[in-house]
Amino acid sequence: PLALAAVAGGVEVLLGDKVPEAASAKGRILARLLEDLGSLRLVREVRGIGLMAGVELRRNPGPVLKCLQDKGVLAIKAGATVVRLLPPYMIGEGDMEYAVGQLKSCIEGGSGG
Repeated sequence: PLALAAVAGGVEVLLGDKVPEAASAKGRILARLLEDLGSLRLVREVRGIGLMAGVELRRNPGPVLKCLQDKGVLAIKAGATVVRLLPPYMIGEGDMEYAVGQLKSCIEGGSGG
């Protein structure tokens, strides 16, 4: 009963805060910001759904991930060549702009390119 009450409370908050709608709207903003990365020589493809985004590189993303970490941006490796971004749904547009700017810098060579 306690576990079910916790789940029910979580679902109420999820629906009450309109988390899916917020994630979808912010995901569109993130996708727009990431579009420009597709023109970079080392970027093969930019893709995503909701707030989950992936930037597929033409090489191992390890140096880019280290560069991002050094700049305070958390990202993870997905597959062999993808930098995955999984921001929280409450992220602001300014934080998304910062993260994408740092990602671009790292891909272009700012300690990761």
